[in-house]
Amino acid sequence: MELVAENEAVAQIFLLVRGQQEVRWNGERDIAVDINHLAVWKAIEKYPGGIHDEWDTFNRIVNVWHKIMRNKDR
Repeated sequence: MELVAENEAVAQIFLLVRGQQEVRWNGERDIAVDINHLAVWKAIEKYPGGIHDEWDTFNRIVNVWHKIMRNKDR
């Protein structure tokens, strides 16, 4: 995702909720498996001024989180 004006809300919400992760214990350590969808939706709902396309915003945030996590392991 490029940081341009049309992505400002997505970026702000992502930065707010990126630490809210669903983790699972693999026997050795916690593994992050997904961003917390409830946290993302609540941030979208409460975003000042509202979000025009909530579904698109949600998908973009989840996709960015997964892309970052894939690249983190490389």
